Amino acid sequence: EVLIRIFDLRGQLKRTLYDSRFGSTSPYINNRATKLWDGRDDLQQMVASGTYVVHMRVSPKREGGRQDKQFPVVVATRLER
Repeated sequence: EVLIRIFDLRGQLKRTLYDSRFGSTSPYINNRATKLWDGRDDLQQMVASGTYVVHMRVSPKREGGRQDKQFPVVVATRLER
């Protein structure tokens, strides 16, 4: 099982980017996982510019264990010139 969620720095869930328990399509292309985030929350509203945390949880089916990883993500908007 794979779960990828995006949180703001206050710990509020902004987007569940991928949940293999409910996803009908695989994110794997050529043995690599790819899942793009368009900067929108679960309500399809654009999130504010800032730093977000991507939390990825992987639960191997065979080993019965779980691995959690977190990565910082910066969301910014382009400034008009």
